Amino acid sequence: MLRGRIHDRNLALIAAALEPRGIRVDEARVVGDGVSAIAEAVTAGISSGAGIVATTGGLGPTDDDLSMDGVAQALGRPLELNTEALELVSARNARVRATDAARRAAAVKQSTLPEGALVLPPIGTAPGAALRAPSGSWVVVLPGPPWELAAMLSRALERGPLRELGGEEAPPRVGRLFGVPESSFVETIRQVDPTVMAEVELGVCARDGELEVTLRGEGSDEVLAALRERYGDDLYDIDDRGLDELVARALAQRRETLATAESCTGGLLGARLTSRAGSSEIFRGGVVAYDNDVKRDALGVEAGLIERRGAVSPEVAEAMARGARSAMRADWGLSTTGVAGPGGGTPDKPVGLVYIACAGPDGEAVVEELRLGGTRERIRERSVALSLQLLRRALGGTAARLLGGKERGSGTP
Repeated sequence: MLRGRIHDRNLALIAAALEPRGIRVDEARVVGDGVSAIAEAVTAGISSGAGIVATTGGLGPTDDDLSMDGVAQALGRPLELNTEALELVSARNARVRATDAARRAAAVKQSTLPEGALVLPPIGTAPGAALRAPSGSWVVVLPGPPWELAAMLSRALERGPLRELGGEEAPPRVGRLFGVPESSFVETIRQVDPTVMAEVELGVCARDGELEVTLRGEGSDEVLAALRERYGDDLYDIDDRGLDELVARALAQRRETLATAESCTGGLLGARLTSRAGSSEIFRGGVVAYDNDVKRDALGVEAGLIERRGAVSPEVAEAMARGARSAMRADWGLSTTGVAGPGGGTPDKPVGLVYIACAGPDGEAVVEELRLGGTRERIRERSVALSLQLLRRALGGTAARLLGGKERGSGTP
């Protein structure tokens, strides 16, 4: 991670597991694969008074996997071969393609833990550990692969040594506002009773055309009520239900389905929709129509339309959305076409120009023009997020009812 080869996903997983228990993540550090660096970070965490200090990664069988060594040094404990861990790791390694000697050496390396460690059973091949520092802090040693970390931490909290952990702090309230400028938000917050705001810790993050508002404290409900009064359905999510979940639930409640047609996003929209469990209930399928021939043959977009208006145009975006809906016999069609860059732009159609379209069961279609900046990856990701926002607004009334808010109506926005 220090060299940019790996992107951190584990901090979000740890926070998501701990916050519902009233435990806040206050600090995160990234250190190199060195015993002293790991030990210093663990010691600093304990000295800060943290109730939990967690390390992630560095539990493999290679010489640069040093987390157990660093934790042992921080706690002043010797390393020892843990027989419980050895039995678990040996069983996991039984089918690894290696010599018996290599498997044994790997198992011994991964089962050598600080003295007195409570073993967290391996999800992959590496066990974790939980240890009490003299101060009372828990030091929790977790694996690096996100899926292993999430499962191990969940088990440790639900039925393992950490199951009694919990804080006095209530989980934060989270609201998401779409299309609201930060300047407008600041003006609204300034109109809230100052005695209420004095009891609230407020955090705001702007991304993908929305504001994510995090609230802690007794006045959080009153602040959310003020935002609902001011912005109505533009406060589209409360308590982190999430855009994907909200759209999927709205479609399911209406017993309607969705199909996609993607050009510049290259399948990212379909991948995001199908990452949610149970997506087959609402998602019929998608076409990655990168080439104009595919737009014509698979989606029924007229070749003459592409020649006259160009593949990146509102007319083609609408035809793609309608074509996806028709080809896959879905109630809704959603499409993307644009110039993601870094090359391929022209003065008339620069990099970052994207058209998104939504065609619904009432025969109406809505097209939006986006002018996006950033890298190719960023343009594609934002196009996906804004496409889902377009669908959410088209679903209007159903999404509002799911939030318990005012209905905007079920037609197009």
